[in-house]
Amino acid sequence: MLHYQFAKPHHSLLSPYIAYFVQLDGTSAAFPSTQLQLIALEDIGKLAAMAFKQPESFNHNIIELAGDTLTPLQMVVAMNKATGLNIKYEQLPMEMLRQLNPRFAKGYEMLNSGFTTKADQESLRRILPDLMTFGMWLKKTGAKRMIK
Repeated sequence: MLHYQFAKPHHSLLSPYIAYFVQLDGTSAAFPSTQLQLIALEDIGKLAAMAFKQPESFNHNIIELAGDTLTPLQMVVAMNKATGLNIKYEQLPMEMLRQLNPRFAKGYEMLNSGFTTKADQESLRRILPDLMTFGMWLKKTGAKRMIK
């Protein structure tokens, strides 16, 4: 009998979003106060491996994944501190994003509404004690990737 494990990662810390955010000098359609849940790809891999090795622990559960929750402003501060760059947050007008990519605009509207699912980071840390925060990820690999 086959059982499926489902994991729903929020913004991956190593996703193109971060590169895009830095490349555009901190431009984001997320409101400055929007709480973004983030997870490192390395942590997604560790959790997926655990689900395959211990299916009885994860069976039929949907687990929201996030190692940290930050606003775009908090992300900019952390990235500047870790990289020495001078990234500034600038909010991209939703209408402009809608013209560029209507699907992305819908996604950011949902994020900005606050009506998104939330990962239980405390419970995830009981499963994976070394679950990375954004600061840990920056220190380990993120900052190096950004200043290339």
